[in-house]
Amino acid sequence: MTLTVCLNLNTLGTSQFSPQNLPVFFVGPYIVLPVAFSFLVSIESIFPQFERIKPCYYCLMFARLKPSEHPSVLTRSVPVPQLLALPDDALLAVLAFLQPRQLLKCRPVCRRLRDLCLHPQLWRTVRLDNDFEGPLCAALRLAPCLRTLIVVSPFSANLTAAVYSTTCVVSELALVLEEESGQAFAVAALHVISALGGLRKLDLDIMYAIASFETDPILRVAFSLKDIRVLTFNSVELSSLPQTVSWPEGRPSVTCLSYQARVDDVDPFLGLVLRTHAATLEEVAISRVLGELPVALLVNMPRLRSLRCSSQDCVSQLQGLPNLKSLSVEHDGAWSPGLLDYLRQAPNLQSVTFEGLKAHIDIDAPLRALAESPCANALQSLSLPCKLEMFELVASTLPQFPSLQTLELLIEDAGPFDSFLRAVSSSTAPCLTELRLAPGGCPHAFLHGPALLDVLARNPRLHFRILSAVWPYCACQWCAWGCHVELRGAALGRAFAGHARATDCPKDCFRWRPCHCNA
Repeated sequence: MTLTVCLNLNTLGTSQFSPQNLPVFFVGPYIVLPVAFSFLVSIESIFPQFERIKPCYYCLMFARLKPSEHPSVLTRSVPVPQLLALPDDALLAVLAFLQPRQLLKCRPVCRRLRDLCLHPQLWRTVRLDNDFEGPLCAALRLAPCLRTLIVVSPFSANLTAAVYSTTCVVSELALVLEEESGQAFAVAALHVISALGGLRKLDLDIMYAIASFETDPILRVAFSLKDIRVLTFNSVELSSLPQTVSWPEGRPSVTCLSYQARVDDVDPFLGLVLRTHAATLEEVAISRVLGELPVALLVNMPRLRSLRCSSQDCVSQLQGLPNLKSLSVEHDGAWSPGLLDYLRQAPNLQSVTFEGLKAHIDIDAPLRALAESPCANALQSLSLPCKLEMFELVASTLPQFPSLQTLELLIEDAGPFDSFLRAVSSSTAPCLTELRLAPGGCPHAFLHGPALLDVLARNPRLHFRILSAVWPYCACQWCAWGCHVELRGAALGRAFAGHARATDCPKDCFRWRPCHCNA
């Protein structure tokens, strides 16, 4: 068995990362290990040295090429005995590139790999779900820990047995119940996994109507769990809800709550959770089809710093929250006078997000109210659903937010906004470091266009993110030229900049040089 490493001479020329204790060349952004160690991974997110390296087309296509098919791709083979001669910490660094299934397959090779492949360092960041039940059940039987476990009903007998007998410590658990018949498994899973002591995040997604609130076993168990830091609850419908709940008092621990449910009137379960964790809650997101915002409970949360709500009702009463730094509200047809009044007086807001149907929303009133607010000088992040005709208003209000670092404009029908980009400068937005927009037409052509190059040149600290999720194959000259193939897909969401990545840049900062094509 040998270890084969891809050596990309086109990209680097010389080795830029060669640990002294490794007889292996980690050169280029990709590594290939055949046979028992076979995989293809990007190490850009693991080794910061490679975050400034632009991978070439041949590296991205390496899985489809033999080494002899292109002279710039060389390989070096290392026998497994030489690999096993590495110290434990170095060998763990190599094993960290393997997927869970591959780690488990490596265990029979020798006793050392049998033990090292179950090292907690290799499993504490692993995310598994029952789409791949084989590796999941094996991990629950053997692995010491997991970061995230996602299980979706229906639940098989093998999965049920693995969960009931597991000693694997899970940090984050997500349960998706499509039918009421999955309650018994969900309750048992909550008991077993929480008893192991490491559960800190719980995500409950209930796809059926909860008929009886007081007797529902899942809600009771979820409420009784200790030391949960993040709680997410999604329910299609809560029905037959009593106004009072006779449950025992819980211990406050939740710092982040996301709650979405359809309720006709008062939601006692939401009220119970808010009252129980009022002392610890810092982030609250409430999205409800019907019902009012429980402001009376929110104002009693001394640590609340972030609020996302689907209702504007009673927002004006939030003045009593001195630590509230982030606010996100939905536009439901009109901006309420209470919300506008709060925006004019809010002293400490640093992040504001307006949500709604982008084609019908008018952000004139809330944007002007925010510009008049005491928090305008300290506002750092602003996200707006915006029509193209509103760009002039946004550009004119930019100087009112001198500390603004992130600006996101969500457009229903993307179109040209060159005049807006010309208004973005060090004088109108001196602290702006990230601008997010969806350009009209082909994003590849926009990347080569003069508007982006100009705004990046005039704002040397700026990063531009394209909100378009699709890069279609089109007939523009740049797509026809075939350059920048490596930017298709998720890479299109990088933070494009006119500078090399610095320590204060986003991890995915990408120096944009359109004249240097990879074709």
